[in-house]
Amino acid sequence: MRRLVFFVGLALVSSFVARVAGAQNVTGAIAASRSSCVAPCFVRFDATNTVAGGTTKPFHDVDYYWDFGDPHSGSWTTGAASKGSAGWSRNMDLGPLAGHVFDPDRWGDAYDTNCGLGSNTCRQYTVTLKAIYGAASDTRSVVISVNKPDAQWASTTVCLNVSSDSNFTGCPSGATNTKLSATDVCPTISSQVSAGKRRVLLKGGASYTCSSNPNLNVAGPALLSSYGTGMAVIPGMGVTLNQGDWRVTLLDMQSAAVANGTNYTYFNNLVYRTHLHGSAGVVVYGLHGDSGLVENELGPCSSSGGCYAFFGAGFTSVGDRNLGDRTSFIGNNVHDIQPSGAVQHVYRIYTQPNETGATATGVGKMLFAHETMGPNNVAQHNDYLVQTSGNITSRYYQFEDIYEIPYSNSIATVVQISGGTGTNAPGPNSFSDVLVENSFFDLTHLTGAQIDTISINTANHVTIRNNLAIVGLPSTSTNNMLVHVNNPGGGLTTNPNDVQIYNNSAYSTSVLTACTAPVVVWVGNPNATNIGVKNNLYWPAVANKCDLTSTGGNITVGTNWSRKTGELTVSPFASAAPAIPDDFKLAACSGAHCPIDAGTSLAGVYLDFWRGVRGNPISIGAHEPGAPLVQGSSGPDSPPPPPVLLTGQ
Repeated sequence: MRRLVFFVGLALVSSFVARVAGAQNVTGAIAASRSSCVAPCFVRFDATNTVAGGTTKPFHDVDYYWDFGDPHSGSWTTGAASKGSAGWSRNMDLGPLAGHVFDPDRWGDAYDTNCGLGSNTCRQYTVTLKAIYGAASDTRSVVISVNKPDAQWASTTVCLNVSSDSNFTGCPSGATNTKLSATDVCPTISSQVSAGKRRVLLKGGASYTCSSNPNLNVAGPALLSSYGTGMAVIPGMGVTLNQGDWRVTLLDMQSAAVANGTNYTYFNNLVYRTHLHGSAGVVVYGLHGDSGLVENELGPCSSSGGCYAFFGAGFTSVGDRNLGDRTSFIGNNVHDIQPSGAVQHVYRIYTQPNETGATATGVGKMLFAHETMGPNNVAQHNDYLVQTSGNITSRYYQFEDIYEIPYSNSIATVVQISGGTGTNAPGPNSFSDVLVENSFFDLTHLTGAQIDTISINTANHVTIRNNLAIVGLPSTSTNNMLVHVNNPGGGLTTNPNDVQIYNNSAYSTSVLTACTAPVVVWVGNPNATNIGVKNNLYWPAVANKCDLTSTGGNITVGTNWSRKTGELTVSPFASAAPAIPDDFKLAACSGAHCPIDAGTSLAGVYLDFWRGVRGNPISIGAHEPGAPLVQGSSGPDSPPPPPVLLTGQ
């Protein structure tokens, strides 16, 4: 394998042969949702204005590397990579969209700068983006100033405790200590916020009641959280964020909802490290405008009234609601969500142009990353439903490092990009620029008649690459596939166009003995155009009759290898029966039936599933053996390695 890489932390400079044609130049663009905030705070980063000579699709074809300047922030314990040898570092990320929570107190980092509140009251982070296209690269950076909570809220902090407890250990110095006259904490939260308090802290580990949701209708920066050890437990408390720059964190809210109001101008809210669960509904809805839902645990929940994990706000019926632009879902653990009745999805992102705050451009720039979905999320239809109605186009959706374990007794689609059936459904509405990569789909727990892991109903410019899938539905099921290029439906008129499916690896268990549709890619819509299927790898446990992909005039195929077509004669994987991501690594091999170095070089396929740098030629499937890693295995808290000249095999 011909590979020469110079590696300094995230500063990756590749000197292997370029895999793109035409002019090779790139100008990176980095936009931060804000440049200063109070810890803990979420900042969204956007590189969608990056341009590169030789491609009209920089969202897909440029490689983006982020370093958040936060080396002590640990590794993700959720997401596909966490099911392998190591989770990805929180300090680094990939893709044109990214987000990060800056939380110096959590990681023991010092505030060593004056950003306007006095000496040693601020910590500054230099966030770096490196954009690579072929042999060209460009580096951009932005500084984020994060103020110390004790300085920001020195005179506006209150600590609440139950009436029987006089111990306020862990309450910040200078805060007002208030004992409740009863366990009902919500009226007190409302009155304290009304009186000017902007940091309201509840005793961690204590249990409260809530007669009516607190009124948080004031502008931030503000924080509702716990102090001391553990989370405050508040069954039935809902939180409506009717203003911007709020943080809701470290609370155990049972059978409750967290929501934005119906005004779509409230930005920069953060729901962080909470636990939402219960029997009467788990709902987070309506967050939008550079808001983040990060590292929350949602579930278990069993309810006939609705167990959505997240959905939008502003429409007329339960679930059909608008999440708004620029919302990020990062590092959440969503499990045992069991909706029933009219509630058929776990995540639903839905908009139409007559909603308050929605425009002709719809929603967009939404990030789903490092998520674990399952086990026991028994959605009747979808785990992720991204849906639009009316004559609008919603642009830029990124699914990165998702670990999916869907459970269903009905039709199951993990990710569906679809039109809707709302008031303005008929029309040429569509999605543009969707990226699904580096994710792991374990489909062995499904019992329904059909599974379309990724269903593309109406979208333009979709890239699905470097994913892993285990298919386990029996041969009696209607469909068993990783990607379904489907019909628009719902009165929509825009057919999928430019759907590229590259370098995915799939395995089917011995349960699957025959197929009614291809396992990796099924193009069920004859009107879909410009479908590319290349470098995909499929191995079934039994010598079945399953095709890897559809063929036809609207599909371009190349170097896809499977058992049925004879390119593979033995399992190409490190484990004959893959169960976790590392099992999908390619086994050592040579000769005509070896997928290593046998692939077609493609623009945009720079890394493998494990963030290994691909050489030229590249290998078939999601793994590149011997590839040097973008981030090393020494751990996220280690200093960046010194410059090292790495050579592959």
